[in-house]
Amino acid sequence: MLKFALNERRFLSFCAHVRTPVAAVRPTPARRLGPALRALAGMALLFAATPAPAPPGPGGGAPPPPPAVLDVLHEFSSLGQNAQGALFEDSDGSIYGTTAEGGTKGKGTIFRISPAGARTVLVNFDGSNGANPHAGLVKAGDGNFYGSTFLGGTSDFGTLFRLSPAGVLTTLVHFDGSNGKFPSLRLALAADGHLYGTTQGDPSAFGGSFFGNFYRFTTAGVLTVLHSFPGGLDGENPTGVIQASDGNFYGVTLYGGFKGRGTAYRMTPTGTFTQLMDFHGDSGLPSYPHGLVAEGADGNIYVATSGGGPLSGSSAGISKIGVANPGDSEIEWLVAHTVGSPWGQGDFPKFGLLAHPD
Repeated sequence: MLKFALNERRFLSFCAHVRTPVAAVRPTPARRLGPALRALAGMALLFAATPAPAPPGPGGGAPPPPPAVLDVLHEFSSLGQNAQGALFEDSDGSIYGTTAEGGTKGKGTIFRISPAGARTVLVNFDGSNGANPHAGLVKAGDGNFYGSTFLGGTSDFGTLFRLSPAGVLTTLVHFDGSNGKFPSLRLALAADGHLYGTTQGDPSAFGGSFFGNFYRFTTAGVLTVLHSFPGGLDGENPTGVIQASDGNFYGVTLYGGFKGRGTAYRMTPTGTFTQLMDFHGDSGLPSYPHGLVAEGADGNIYVATSGGGPLSGSSAGISKIGVANPGDSEIEWLVAHTVGSPWGQGDFPKFGLLAHPD
């Protein structure tokens, strides 16, 4: 049985907008994140999910919320601006990341932060070699880093690239519409040594005519499209994939499906596509799943959604969706709040989830 769910205590996530100071949490000492992984990334806050211990409340009741604690290690200016993708910690303790804007050409950068805190811009994107990376890097078995840019390249539809440990960038794929448009989220490094990812395409809600695809990408630069999303019931605009412990890939689409509010799907390494469910948003159920899904230690697949929900108005929140068979879904909201509320929980989760090792 496959479940789509989200447990707020065991996952880290980015929110696109934060209304009030968040970060009232600390990681436990045994699982404390590396220093650079606690950085502010542009307009997003990265925070751990275990509160610091708090004394009992009055009369022995529930303790009050712990005080806000947030360590700001770097404000992005010299390294670029608008850092959106996940950071990557290499085996030597160096941190690699990307910014979607800034740099010498204003089209984004790739940067490194050493264990001693030295900050270095490795690549300034200029359009011809890609522009505006929205995703972080992954390191493959050949020792090189791989990633994508949302725009730039020969058709301005994005690129796939390789970055050597010495900081040399090689553009391997130029998306031109026939092979995809607008890759946005991090590549998935699979057990077979290949990289897998998606392109978003143009949302039909905004007059687009290409709805994304799912591709395999070798470290030699060979791109193979395994599935193209035709729009409608099949789903539109996939937002990233992971390879789960069963060897299959799982992901969601932001639009499409029965009500046009997103779908969940499974893809085998050989390219067999199965739609698992629709996010229809009716009767207080969730809609518009966004970002990378995550696999928990329990074997379930977790996802955040940015619409639907049990509250009045549009809600962003946490939902649990169990899928026994394709098309047979079971949904339960775990956390929800109205978009724009003053609760300080954030709005519109955008870049997906990260499973905490506890």
